[in-house]
Amino acid sequence: MFRRPLTPEEDSRAGRLKVNIAQSIFEGQRRGDGRNNPNGWVAADEALVREAELLFQKTELSIGGYELTLLADVNGREPVLKRLSLVIYDYHLLTLASQMSDIKYGAGITMPMNPAKELWVITSNLP
Repeated sequence: MFRRPLTPEEDSRAGRLKVNIAQSIFEGQRRGDGRNNPNGWVAADEALVREAELLFQKTELSIGGYELTLLADVNGREPVLKRLSLVIYDYHLLTLASQMSDIKYGAGITMPMNPAKELWVITSNLP
């Protein structure tokens, strides 16, 4: 995932947002809101969607190069398993941001994300 690690507060907020968005969609389905939408989908409350967008914007990484270190906990020690580098380009961030338009329908919450909006990033081994 292309974001910095969430703080405990952000993680809690993200969890609450997922539950609230799912509940909002469910309530809309119960009311029959999908009848007025050509595709039958029910959108979550706009305030919840906007809050999710703001959290996403706050936690996304910037364009640029990154180095990653994969560690493992082995009997209390953390040996380095692998060191990698990768580059995040503008199209990566544009693709990820485009996922937000699907969040209001529950993508990644009550149904899978759109596979066309997933990313693969080429990594290089570091010494």
